[in-house]
Amino acid sequence: MSRISLEESDLKRLFDALNDSVEPPEELVAKLFPSFMEKLAAGGKFDFEALNRIRIPTLEYAGKRQEGVILAGAVLLGQSAPLQILRTFGEPGEDGWRNLIVQGDNLQFLKTVFLNQDPLIKDKVKGKVKLIYIDPPFGTGDEYGGSGGEESYTAKIMGSEFIEGIRERLVFLREILSEEGCIFIRIDYHFGHYVKIVMDEVFGNNNFRNEIIVRRGQSKAGFFKQFEKINSIAVAYDTIFWYSKRPETRFLKISKDAPDDDRVNGKWMNLIKSKAYDRPTMKYELLGINKDAPWMWSKDRSFKAVDNYNKYIEFSRHTHESLEEYWNKTGRALEFVGSSLFRVGY
Repeated sequence: MSRISLEESDLKRLFDALNDSVEPPEELVAKLFPSFMEKLAAGGKFDFEALNRIRIPTLEYAGKRQEGVILAGAVLLGQSAPLQILRTFGEPGEDGWRNLIVQGDNLQFLKTVFLNQDPLIKDKVKGKVKLIYIDPPFGTGDEYGGSGGEESYTAKIMGSEFIEGIRERLVFLREILSEEGCIFIRIDYHFGHYVKIVMDEVFGNNNFRNEIIVRRGQSKAGFFKQFEKINSIAVAYDTIFWYSKRPETRFLKISKDAPDDDRVNGKWMNLIKSKAYDRPTMKYELLGINKDAPWMWSKDRSFKAVDNYNKYIEFSRHTHESLEEYWNKTGRALEFVGSSLFRVGY
């Protein structure tokens, strides 16, 4: 992705055009989209049909601003605030960075990070954040207090104002994410369907990864038993939308340490499938057993696994090494059919 270079006068002309809902001057197009102009010059034409195929639904509502207006507004007006640090963690790294807890208005904080001028975070946060999780108010119209009766936060902002407030923050959050970064936002049924469309618009629907369902606390099912008629059933979950910065981003598998017994002997699973699976080619004698139900693996694969396990048993009899140590030495995890006759281990 090419970097753009705009002078203060260019930003002012762009901001004025967007604010007036008119096209920016043509000479700014090349500055705003240098890589696009290079492709256009090389190809001699632009594939508008391809562009039409990747169009996504967008929300239109009162007060919606162009992304350029949101970002340019922060630049032109210098809308940042000094960071109020509540706490720091750990020792400074090579670049002097320490983890921080910052108190203050979240939008002002995002603008401060976007402008990248505060010496405390300059060149240390913008474009380098790998994971963002936000849990905004749900736009329910409620107010929430702390244990001492003080006002904690409010969800009174509703409707299009709520959507635009979320969208404005998402635009800045996108600029803060690293190229390999991801963002998670928790929301519920009040505005979740709108937020999904906004996130498609801001991050691109090709960067949508998952909708994660989060179970709420105690169900209110018992509460409804006192009524003869109800107008709805209890809502039992919230939603987390997960987006990446780029569609090419990949993630390591989630793993956990195996129990001690599994580290020594491996994890064993049943090799026999249900009788409901009628696969005659998977029925054969294995280790003296001929089951009515089919085996999970083909005959060649199972016999190879038997051979693998016998070799391991012979090896460990002399070395007394665990299965984990054996695999570390051989550099691979092998399939086994073990002496239990009915189980297969990975």
